[in-house]
Amino acid sequence: MYYRNHLQIMEEIKINFEALSEFFIQYKKDLQRIAYKSKNAYEVQEVMSEVVMTADSIERTTNQKIDFSNPAHQTQIIAYTYQRLV
Repeated sequence: MYYRNHLQIMEEIKINFEALSEFFIQYKKDLQRIAYKSKNAYEVQEVMSEVVMTADSIERTTNQKIDFSNPAHQTQIIAYTYQRLV
């Protein structure tokens, strides 16, 4: 099985880094909550990497391009990341 890391995924799915940075700022508390609720299995930086992998997973499942500046996509990414890690 081929394993791709978050940097490879970011390159493949052509992430808008400005929108991703804004997403991380806007959802900082949610990312911290996910890290905390994971019983410290993940640190916030690891949750941030998981966000990118979650976005890739959503794109592959739905064949829809994820836009980190779209509120509907933001909510979906946070919810899916929470489900994956907590």
